[in-house]
Amino acid sequence: MWDRSYLLFEVGRCRHALAGYLAILKISPHNPDVLREVAQLCATTDEKELPIRLFQEALQHYQSTVVSPSIEWLADGFGLEHIQILVRLLIRSPPGSTRTTQPSGSSDAVDDQDKVQQHYYDVLKLIKQAMRWLQGRLDPNWPGFLDWDLLEDDRDMIPCVRIGRLGNT
Repeated sequence: MWDRSYLLFEVGRCRHALAGYLAILKISPHNPDVLREVAQLCATTDEKELPIRLFQEALQHYQSTVVSPSIEWLADGFGLEHIQILVRLLIRSPPGSTRTTQPSGSSDAVDDQDKVQQHYYDVLKLIKQAMRWLQGRLDPNWPGFLDWDLLEDDRDMIPCVRIGRLGNT
């Protein structure tokens, strides 16, 4: 199926190639190599929602099954490269397309600005959580584990604070 999908892409039949890669994902869900190909294909077909959804589902899956990823696993599995692809997809997607928001009853300009701010806040939150996972800091058994999402500042992103050089943090 992989070879067929690749050949379909090479001859310009992107929709058929995408269908082939999606069929592979039904057999091997969250396969990092297939996800990368799907993202590239969707870029040529203007499909924005599908790769974002697939990458978000894969990230959630791997975060729940691989609590503290090893360096070897990250080299061959779902790692930094895939998170970078997801972040690029999210940044290029229009705000509001990947997150549902409730209308607040105010003017459209204010609503649009709120959607944009919320969109980038969500992307930043995803980046922070993904980096914590890649570093093994989402693992409750990690020395110095702290649920960083409960804090209102970014002290976990400052290296000297993370390793405890600034006292009790």
